[in-house]
Amino acid sequence: MRAVEGFYPAQGARFSTYASWWIKQSIKRALIHAAQPVHIPAYMVELISKWKVAARRLEAELGYAPSLQDLAKAMDLPIKKLRIIRRAVKAFHTPLRGTRDDNGDLMSMSEIIADSRAAMPDESMLRSEELVTLKRLLDSIDDREARILRLRFGLDGCEPLTLKQIADEVGISRERVRQVVDEALTKLNERLMDDKPGQQLRERFLGSDAGEGIESESTVDDRVEAE
Repeated sequence: MRAVEGFYPAQGARFSTYASWWIKQSIKRALIHAAQPVHIPAYMVELISKWKVAARRLEAELGYAPSLQDLAKAMDLPIKKLRIIRRAVKAFHTPLRGTRDDNGDLMSMSEIIADSRAAMPDESMLRSEELVTLKRLLDSIDDREARILRLRFGLDGCEPLTLKQIADEVGISRERVRQVVDEALTKLNERLMDDKPGQQLRERFLGSDAGEGIESESTVDDRVEAE
């Protein structure tokens, strides 16, 4: 996992602390994918982050909101891909049904996913029981489902793969990969709801009402993969 390849003992953090943080980030993304009506691939979330950084920088340099052409040049991406990212940006900031902050206000996906520039939480913010709970939940998933989830969400330190890429690697159809991902995430949600420590962890991530009903993915993923 990314925790292994990114761990530096010289920085003073215990590996269990570092691994716990990475596992939680991975599971958080998986839960967001399961609960979010509009499915946004993990790699698209990264592109959205780069879009926002480029947009802020260009606006400061140009003195006005950059056009798609400006962003395409700055990000070295084709206009067609930028249009897809723009649609994903709108979905990214759409409030998640049932996901609320401490004040009871609906939260968007951008408010839930940790900023990649944010520092890793120190050990005082992590609880050993969370690591135990998460490890147990991950171990409870079927081997093939676990493998496909790792490929889909990039849980082994690799770039997240598209449904087609996973289908080619695993040797099943693209549609079957989609079904396995949905089934695995549904099981994960059920285990989190049935498991008391897991439910507490889930509520801490997404709110007590998150994930009521898992709807089908939108065509955002299909459009991106078709590029």
